[in-house]
Amino acid sequence: MSSQALRRWAIRPNSLRRMYAISFLVGVVFWYGIEKLFLQEVIGVGPAAVSVLVFVYTAIVLTLDLPAGILADRWGLEKTLALAIAVFIVTDVVLGSASSFLMYVLGIAGWGLFTVLYYGTYEALLYETALSQGRTVRYEAISATHLAWFTLGLAISATSSGFIADALSLQATYYLSLVPACLALGLILTVRRQQPAVQEVSTEKVVTRQWSGLVEAFSKLFAQRRLVNLTLGMLLVLLTTTPMYQYAQFVYIELFDGGRVEVGIMQALASLLLIVGFVWAIRTRITPLWVGLVLIGLFGLSALMQNMLALVPFMAIFLVMPLLENTIKAAVQHAVTSGSRATMTSAINVVANLFVIPAIFVFGWIAESISIWSAYGVQAGVIGLVLMIYLWHGRGLRARGATIES
Repeated sequence: MSSQALRRWAIRPNSLRRMYAISFLVGVVFWYGIEKLFLQEVIGVGPAAVSVLVFVYTAIVLTLDLPAGILADRWGLEKTLALAIAVFIVTDVVLGSASSFLMYVLGIAGWGLFTVLYYGTYEALLYETALSQGRTVRYEAISATHLAWFTLGLAISATSSGFIADALSLQATYYLSLVPACLALGLILTVRRQQPAVQEVSTEKVVTRQWSGLVEAFSKLFAQRRLVNLTLGMLLVLLTTTPMYQYAQFVYIELFDGGRVEVGIMQALASLLLIVGFVWAIRTRITPLWVGLVLIGLFGLSALMQNMLALVPFMAIFLVMPLLENTIKAAVQHAVTSGSRATMTSAINVVANLFVIPAIFVFGWIAESISIWSAYGVQAGVIGLVLMIYLWHGRGLRARGATIES
């Protein structure tokens, strides 16, 4: 890219490339690949404790996700995104400095705050950017592209995480993650976008209107069958992705006897498979029914094999997950309107996460008490149950064009 082209790209106020760059930098988190090793070796906890961490994280999401969405819509998407990265930086230091489980729990609470401030806001800003360029007809491709860039960041950082941990320390992976985070913050601070009138309110008004915004969002959510169906779809996504993102490292640790480099490489392979999955999602459209059935089969097959060969169907889950995730998330963005996009996205996430909490506690208990493989086997049954409810609830909506084809 020439210097002139780079300059044009850098100053463009609503560049999709800028948004992709932010997504990539946020994905470069060197401790993702070895976090469970850090928990075992430094903190001294296992899968059951991870369920506690997931509970704390999800509780933060349940409590603050919708208020964060309202804040983003009324205070400004760009300002909220910058605040999210600032929280990320502080949280990263707390996690890397943790020497006790309690301190790590505090860090995870901060990570939950980052999540509610960042992800829904980013997706809303990405859609608004695409809208300003008249490119929302193929928003599924734009969403998948951003997720692919984010996952590429994960793959690069995960590949090097084991080597960094061996050469320096497990803690060093946390501190090195501050560099891309600061770069992402710098990019966000240069974003400029014409604000809709609904956002031009004072911070005081933002606070005083929180409660009315909460009531309005949930009223809209439960009043529209389409949004309820999409919430069930989001629950299906979370029940699939959460066990893979939060517990897959315990599978690698068991199979490779806790080798840092091997665990990091497997985490990187998972990220690369996710990238391929998101690229696949750009080029094809597969209905949730078929994706769900394939995922149930892969979960079940992995649980039955319980050996090194089980990695084949287990890793294939990372390849298939993006097809479901991208379809549901894009449908959510199409279903809500500008001015309340982040709020309604957050409302859907809140309700879906509410049902994820007990499922993850059961998953962690089974993983700790029986085996990690048994936990994934039970999860296959849970996903199957939710898939049936999703399809049953969506009957009739397809004919009216009000839901995703199933």
